[in-house]
Amino acid sequence: MVVHKLDSPYTATKWPHVPPADHDIMLDMLLSLLSPIARYRTHHITPSKGKRDKKRKRRQSQSQSDPPPPPPAPAIANHITVGLNSTTRHLERLVANEDGASALPTMPLIFTSQSPSSPVVSHLPLLSSAASRSLPPSQATRIVPLNPNVEPKLAAALGLPRVGVIGIKADAPGAAPLIEYAQSKLAAAEAPWLREARAAEYKPVNILTVDQPHGPKGDAKKKPS
Repeated sequence: MVVHKLDSPYTATKWPHVPPADHDIMLDMLLSLLSPIARYRTHHITPSKGKRDKKRKRRQSQSQSDPPPPPPAPAIANHITVGLNSTTRHLERLVANEDGASALPTMPLIFTSQSPSSPVVSHLPLLSSAASRSLPPSQATRIVPLNPNVEPKLAAALGLPRVGVIGIKADAPGAAPLIEYAQSKLAAAEAPWLREARAAEYKPVNILTVDQPHGPKGDAKKKPS
């Protein structure tokens, strides 16, 4: 059975390929950069045990003097984004602030242990490319897809149960060697179709022809209309 579907005429977004040696070097540098956060959380942050534990602590604080506040968190903690939502929000603010009206730090690096084929992170190349439009190519955002099995190491370095996406801001203290290494090894995040769409050039719709002679699965071939 032959099935015809409409397909975009624009070039699909491609994720960067990271050679194993470069992957391991960048991962080691990232873990070293983040490790002070885990040490801080281990010694100064008590994991929450729910509402009952909060009520018990309030009763204790009423009967005895409050303990001294913990020391400030490591400086790096204020210059990264942890998680997909916070990273996405920062990129969106960069896109909205394209004229540079506020001193918002750029985000030269994004690490993710999510598979590039996952729709959860499919927007990252587009947002990163849009957020880097006013920057020279050498300073544009690099997305580093990490092996999914390194997520426990990332989580341990942050003292968290799990983490899938980490953004590194340009002003992150101690991050310059990592940023420079990634910029020298990886191409900038790019969404080619965004540039093609701005060209206002007509592109015929592609027809995706799916040959399914033996069941629901088959080979897909693109043919221009």
